[in-house]
Amino acid sequence: MRWWSACILLTGLGACATAPAPPPERLEADPFYAKAVSARGIAILASARVRNEALLAARDMLRGIFAHRPELAQWLARHDYRVAIMAVEKILGPAAGGLVAICAILKASGTCGGWIFVTGETTRWSAAAGYLPRWLATPDARDIPVRALMVMGVVMTVAVFATAAPSIGEQFETLINAVVVFTVLIYVYACWAVIRFTARSSLAIRLTARTVALLGAAFSILLIVTSGAMLMTITAALALATVPAWWFVKRSAIGPRAIHVIGPS
Repeated sequence: MRWWSACILLTGLGACATAPAPPPERLEADPFYAKAVSARGIAILASARVRNEALLAARDMLRGIFAHRPELAQWLARHDYRVAIMAVEKILGPAAGGLVAICAILKASGTCGGWIFVTGETTRWSAAAGYLPRWLATPDARDIPVRALMVMGVVMTVAVFATAAPSIGEQFETLINAVVVFTVLIYVYACWAVIRFTARSSLAIRLTARTVALLGAAFSILLIVTSGAMLMTITAALALATVPAWWFVKRSAIGPRAIHVIGPS
């Protein structure tokens, strides 16, 4: 029997689902494991000290991970792979639970702070350069781009509700796939830019640039096409919206210019 051991340190996750049951006899599990649930046929075991919410959260995570790869889940279940959840106190001692919680809070706070900084400054300077409406570049009396942050907050809220799924794992998968596809779309634009920027270069440079750009664009488009119907549709809609916008910015009076952030009067 082979084990797929995963020590998942979960502290206080809530879930609304059926309570775990003792491991089935067919698993021949060690008596140490007093609880078990199943995710797409894969057994998830835990000791009595692990909270039910943590066990159910792990089950939902696995369901989301294998949502689009059921054949992989079937293979793991058929070959008796299992997931074992250990209480953090069992691994690192009684004081470890609080330490893990503190680290999780610090990590979440740092991620949120980084997102706010990058989003606010990117939107602010893009607006100051003329690529976005100028009013987004106007900071408040504390030099904080409140308008940019509010707009991005609304956009992200819409994205969260638009990608709602039965489990967090499935929603995360949708969001991360969308991020990858949109990033690849930027690569396609970059490939086109390479061709334009080398238009007046020597013949050798032009041929090299076009070859690299076409190969890069072909690979990027292949990734987008194989990402699924929904993401491909969203990507096409985004491309149809951004390409005309680029021509408008390029040919209008609000095009790129020397960057000067509008400060408070």
